[in-house]
Amino acid sequence: MFYFSEKNAFPLLKNLLDADPSRLFHEQHEIKQAHPADILTEKLNRINAKFQTFWKNRSLETQCGDSKNDPKIESISDYILELDSFYDSLFLIIKCFEFPQGQDNKDAIKWLQGKKSNIYHNFLGSTKQSQKLFRDIANKLKHDHVSISILTVHNHKNIPVDGFYIQSIVGPNDQRGPDPDIHKPYKRSATAMSYNHFALHSIGCLFLHLDKLNKSLFPKNSSNIFEQSAAARGIIFTCEFIEHDFYPDEYEKPFIGIKRVDADKVSLIYPHRYKKSANEFFDKINRVNAPRKFNQRTDSSNGIIPYLPLLYQ
Repeated sequence: MFYFSEKNAFPLLKNLLDADPSRLFHEQHEIKQAHPADILTEKLNRINAKFQTFWKNRSLETQCGDSKNDPKIESISDYILELDSFYDSLFLIIKCFEFPQGQDNKDAIKWLQGKKSNIYHNFLGSTKQSQKLFRDIANKLKHDHVSISILTVHNHKNIPVDGFYIQSIVGPNDQRGPDPDIHKPYKRSATAMSYNHFALHSIGCLFLHLDKLNKSLFPKNSSNIFEQSAAARGIIFTCEFIEHDFYPDEYEKPFIGIKRVDADKVSLIYPHRYKKSANEFFDKINRVNAPRKFNQRTDSSNGIIPYLPLLYQ
């Protein structure tokens, strides 16, 4: 559990600002870096901007469901890529605390591996698994022939829940569907990601990673109190009002829980899980709307729609 207050700089930022200059080597490396506090502040501002656009654009209409020129689709891709970039920037911060040794490398992770940095290994070991989903999606978007498709599922409460999935070729005759490396099947049904759960899960991981980095860099001066940062405050304020309406398989997955302690303080709980009521049956969905791409070459549309089999079970 972490706490977020609206009064001062949160621990990692404060510790970076107050770091003993004798520990900092950001300007001594052959490839010079910004001050670690500046790296963190600038990346927080950027992830906040991408997150707010991602969340705002969820209500936009999309014409074909997977167009890369669609602002709704672009905002999903931009946010995921920024999540990956934000995580990479945390290794740049670690590098700022490592004495220059051997040949420098623009890839901070490779340099830290060569340095056999204990801080790097401690941080990586505590965050690699929680970052895996975002890293895998980002790599798909950058290197594979995939697209992002939109869908709406009317859940077990008949509430429309908007979401998306990473689409790739999954069968013969140009059959497209959720990429199996990203979306694991659920009760013989393909799956997707709701905006609600993806937002709360990704932000939970973001704050978890900041906490882990703080503990790795400053083990004797770590705190679980996250205090003021305009970007962090904006992210938390948005997440505080996100409803816990998810897709059937997401109810058992972790996300960030936010509970207001008082007017100036909230508790951030990650991992938090949904508490199922006795009369809730998540698989009893009511409707699925998922536009499929029309292939002009084959003059047909051949696709797998997430969660559709659940309607007939």
